[in-house]
Amino acid sequence: MQFLLNTAYFPSLAWFACIAQGECTVDLAGNFQKQSFRNRTNILSSQGVLGLTVPVVHAGKVTISAVEISYRENWQRQH
Repeated sequence: MQFLLNTAYFPSLAWFACIAQGECTVDLAGNFQKQSFRNRTNILSSQGVLGLTVPVVHAGKVTISAVEISYRENWQRQH
C-alpha cells in the first residue's frame, strides 16, 4: 500500500520512516498552501519554542514544485 505525503519543512520521524521503507511518495503536484507546515516549523531552543519560516515568493496559486524561496530577508541566519 502506497501513501501520499505532503511536503514539510521539518517533518516528523514517522514521515522519514515511511519514506525509508518505500511505502510513501511525496506530493509535488499539489498546490502550495499558505500558513501550513510546508514552509514552517517549531523547534525547542534555549529561549523556548522558536517558530522558523522559510519565506516564499507568492505568485497566486502555484504547485509545490514551482514554489520559489525568497531571499529578500536573511532568514538563514535565524535557522
